[in-house]
Amino acid sequence: MKTYELKTVGLFGTCGNSKWREPFIKRLDELGVSWYNPCRDDWDPEEDSYQLKNDTIILMPVTDETYGTGTLSESAFGIVTTLASIYQKKTKLVIYIAPEVKYDENNPQLCDKTAVKESNRARKIVTNHIKIFHDLPNVYFVHSLEKMLEVTEKLVELVNLEDEISEMIK
Repeated sequence: MKTYELKTVGLFGTCGNSKWREPFIKRLDELGVSWYNPCRDDWDPEEDSYQLKNDTIILMPVTDETYGTGTLSESAFGIVTTLASIYQKKTKLVIYIAPEVKYDENNPQLCDKTAVKESNRARKIVTNHIKIFHDLPNVYFVHSLEKMLEVTEKLVELVNLEDEISEMIK
């Protein structure tokens, strides 16, 4: 059985050629916070599952750079996992879903009109479901990547404070 290093922040969400992680990694490194990036050549699906289940803060942006079908599904799984673990650990889930993708005949990731239509429909479905349950504990729905980074920084502070309090009462 493989063992993996537990990370504080899981940088899940849109992969491919997306650059959304770069400012997050830079800032987390500045804060001295460990992170997991599933978008790499040596990707391991077992480690991916481990990190999604065990990281303290899970980021799940669905950007407009791809159809996001897999990430939209994974975001729903992330919510269920987070809710199931609330009383067992302190997982926080931050979700951002770009409102739509635009058809681009010159972009191989966005040149299928049917997939664009299906992606935009799925984005609306997931976004509306999240809005209905906007007050779920430890699930944060943000409206931009900039806001996601701000919320991540605050959650890192909160997690550190929670750890400090836990140590005080031992």
